[in-house]
Amino acid sequence: MSESNAADSNNGNEAEPGSPSQLAALFTIFEKHLYDFEEDTETEMAFIDKIVNDYLRYLASRKVAVPKKFLNQIVDELRHQVRTMMVKKMYGCLSIEEFMGRQTDRSALKKDTRKKYSKLW
Repeated sequence: MSESNAADSNNGNEAEPGSPSQLAALFTIFEKHLYDFEEDTETEMAFIDKIVNDYLRYLASRKVAVPKKFLNQIVDELRHQVRTMMVKKMYGCLSIEEFMGRQTDRSALKKDTRKKYSKLW
């Protein structure tokens, strides 16, 4: 279903689960955490889990029900999606720290990402 059809079927209030705008929310949440990254002691898995948990909170705020019997599979898939985003976004960098060091205008990126993130809630 296209994004406009999803909005029409929900009276323009929200997109359907799995629609392009909901998937874009995961990327927005990913970018927000990436540009806010400060803890050099945080493991990659802990970083990914923070993003997944934030996305699950976002879904809950949109009243998207995640069946408990599928929660583990959904979390695993979300971890995979976030890991893929990380690899693509940080192409050529071996760590988040190295990626952040290569960002020439981090404050502008951070500001833009926070603006998009605030629109999710």
